[in-house]
Amino acid sequence: MSSSILLFVVSVCIFKSVLLLVIAKEHKPNYAVTFDKEKLKSNAFLPVINGVDCDMSTDRTYCWVNCEQDQVGYSDHCCRCVCRRGFALGTDRRSCIRVSWTPWESWTPCLSTEWGGLETRSRRCRTKHATDATGRCVGAGSQSRTCSRITKTFIIRKNIRSLTEEETFDILQALARFKQDNSTNGYTNIISWHGWPYRCPWNKKFPGHKDGHCSWHTDLRFCAWHRLITLQLEMGLNKYLRNKTLGIPYWDWTESDWDDIPFYFRNITIHDPYINQTYPNPFNPSVMPGHKPINGIPYPVHAQRGMSISGLLASNYMLRGTIRSLLANNYQFFDLQLEQNPHNQIHVCFCNETQIVNATSKKKRCHYGMPTTPYAAWDPAFLLHHSQMDRLYALYRLLREKLGIQDWTQERMFHGYKMATQVSSTKESVENLRKDVYFKFNMPLSPFCNVTMNPNHVTGRKGTWTTAGSYHFEQLFGYRYDNFNLDRKPWQVLLADMKLKFKRPNWDEDSAPFVSLLKPSLGLITNYTSYPVSGTKVCVGKNEQFLPQGQF
Repeated sequence: MSSSILLFVVSVCIFKSVLLLVIAKEHKPNYAVTFDKEKLKSNAFLPVINGVDCDMSTDRTYCWVNCEQDQVGYSDHCCRCVCRRGFALGTDRRSCIRVSWTPWESWTPCLSTEWGGLETRSRRCRTKHATDATGRCVGAGSQSRTCSRITKTFIIRKNIRSLTEEETFDILQALARFKQDNSTNGYTNIISWHGWPYRCPWNKKFPGHKDGHCSWHTDLRFCAWHRLITLQLEMGLNKYLRNKTLGIPYWDWTESDWDDIPFYFRNITIHDPYINQTYPNPFNPSVMPGHKPINGIPYPVHAQRGMSISGLLASNYMLRGTIRSLLANNYQFFDLQLEQNPHNQIHVCFCNETQIVNATSKKKRCHYGMPTTPYAAWDPAFLLHHSQMDRLYALYRLLREKLGIQDWTQERMFHGYKMATQVSSTKESVENLRKDVYFKFNMPLSPFCNVTMNPNHVTGRKGTWTTAGSYHFEQLFGYRYDNFNLDRKPWQVLLADMKLKFKRPNWDEDSAPFVSLLKPSLGLITNYTSYPVSGTKVCVGKNEQFLPQGQF
């Protein structure tokens, strides 16, 4: 009797199993994913776009979404499907379509230089339906190679802490002489290109340039334009150097063991033992020739300083912003984060209103210093700061070369800005954004492209004075960096950071928080901990809203 009951139970179980298999074949399973909000935040699952199955209930912790690759995220009470690298999300926002590269285009004609020259080629990422899938393919979208013989020695930009005593005094004496050079290739003329009104009057038609200045900020041309002016200043300085292989040194403000600002900015005079002379420190703020007298400022007018030491030594805060920018999936995010912090941190804190003794002229005095575009470059700290900024721009490229994901193309640039602006999906709006990005990427940068204003054969060489062209600095401009370490830690750790990022379900979202292997003690790196909310508080205090106590 018992064996008959057992046989019946087994038969029922088998029948149920077969029935479940039949149902499973007819219907795809619906994935139920339970989310712990705090755990999600700590693991960087914070997608922000293309939400589906939204519920505005504040206590929602369940998302039911049928995703082909069974990966969903949670943000603003919404779930969304995501696809792994090598796939693009379908129009139904749930399926994943495999993507692939088109064949490589032909190499561009050789742009010959003294440092190996340059050829480039590119390819595009497409779905099997031939639709655009930029940013979704695994691998590189662009490649470069040298194409001419190297005939000239490379200039090396070194950490100011790595300079020998002889190199340090060589830089100082050369800058002192360079600042007296009033020729077309001299210090005064080049410095005025940054923000002096009407140096580039044709720029007046562009937003933010009504005074006709030349430089670009909060714009995809920011890094490229400042690369060119730093190079222009370096070549002018080189004329007066005894050691012709020295470049403009960089001040690595990510190093946490600084206990004071570099001595370049502290000493009033310099005694040079190699020439046995004492002279004014050339890194003191520069005289602005021909500037009209200003009430409350001694004449002749110098660039103004009111340095906030705590703000200039906020290394951990600047390192967060630096790492966050370098790991960006899109150039737009890299450029914006890098400019806001760390770039602006140094500019603002070199002349902070709270450090000015004469209260009646606080606002006016700092207007004539590092915090403002017209006057920033007149403080020689600009040289050391932008040598460091360019080093980070170079590291951005190096990381992508090493990982085999370089994609320096106008299509990739457009994709990043389209994602960031969340432009409306109308064909007209998308095409207008595309035209704007393509124009900026390939626009000749003034005054470098102007043969009348710029006789320099290196920065004036056709094909090098665009954002697209100036990216490959070694082959075109002949300078290198001694290393790319941050806070004296090997830069290669950032490669591991990027590999981990690619394994996350939301790998394509640059806003997601993370902890960097380069320096885990930085804590969670987020928008909240990487952006300033007030220039004054950034420079003189520990603002707990974005900078935890003890991080200065």
